[in-house]
Amino acid sequence: MKKMLIGGLLGGAVIFAWGMFSWMVLPFHMQTMNNFKDEAAVQTTIMLNVSKAGVYGIPGCPRHETASGEAQNVLKKKAMEQMAKGPVAYVIVSPNGIASFPVLMLRSLAIQIVGLLLVILLFSQTSISSYLGRVLFFTTFAAAASVVGIVPCWNWWGFPVVDTLLEAADLLIGYTLAGLLIARCSECCQTSGKKK
Repeated sequence: MKKMLIGGLLGGAVIFAWGMFSWMVLPFHMQTMNNFKDEAAVQTTIMLNVSKAGVYGIPGCPRHETASGEAQNVLKKKAMEQMAKGPVAYVIVSPNGIASFPVLMLRSLAIQIVGLLLVILLFSQTSISSYLGRVLFFTTFAAAASVVGIVPCWNWWGFPVVDTLLEAADLLIGYTLAGLLIARCSECCQTSGKKK
């Protein structure tokens, strides 16, 4: 267990470091970010039209519980038509701001460590003997996580293809780098005694 924790800490730090490098040194993420023409006007409009922190969308989510029969069908049809013609927006609103940058960084590191520890727990139940196979386990996990956790945002909310690919690439690269480290010492992860 101690070796698994060490592997999680070191590997999580590697994934975190890759994320920092990708966002703060490489230009790709910043090149895909767009700015509103009049940010102050958008902020004012948002604050005038929200009641609390949370997720908001255009078109808004039809509240079917207050309608019945034909009225529900009309609401659904109107929302589908608006989604097809646009504009469409998926907005997360935090009226009172979010945590400070250092706090966000520490939370991000903790998230990466916990996430990798869970993957190491899965890995510990395998009997993969080759170094390449062990690395590919982590890469394959990241690929699967990308498909089910990132790509749906492109499908349902219209996230741009480039942003979707960048997020998936970050996950793949980060977990592959962590896998390269962890696979060097399979004993710290494969505790099930299934190694050949």
